[in-house]
Amino acid sequence: MTNDAPESLSELVHRHAFFQGFPPDAPGLVASCGRLERFAAGELIITTGEPSEQFFIVTAGRVSVELSAPEDVSDHGVIVIDHVDAGSVLGVSWATPPYVWTFDGRAVEDTEVIVVDVACIRRRCDGDLEFERNLNQRFLALLGHRLQETRRRLLEEFTS
Repeated sequence: MTNDAPESLSELVHRHAFFQGFPPDAPGLVASCGRLERFAAGELIITTGEPSEQFFIVTAGRVSVELSAPEDVSDHGVIVIDHVDAGSVLGVSWATPPYVWTFDGRAVEDTEVIVVDVACIRRRCDGDLEFERNLNQRFLALLGHRLQETRRRLLEEFTS
């Protein structure tokens, strides 16, 4: 007999690659600020210009990080900057002002994420310097990766 019981959010966070090496209580803390959501292929998860009040732990599926070129500037339309797969996280705009999404995020295939409320995380980790440091380091690395991918894709797009 197999155990078909769904994993708790805390178990999903604990197993997630992004949170490996965090303090032992971190998965429970993150999970207490999250909720599980599913998005169908083609569905927008985040939209440029909207407030960024959460981040998304991708547990299954794939998300494209997209930039829409204005029609009056280019005929390139949507440029896919990067892909976020299970084991990674979508959304870094919540970490710095003005706290608005700078890219669109679209489910490429049916996708499951844990939506983490940033205001809740900020309240819960207030004073927990180890957790804050770990979280900031991970998101800073993610931001650096996204910046390099943006640079690479824009050069590729506009030099071809």
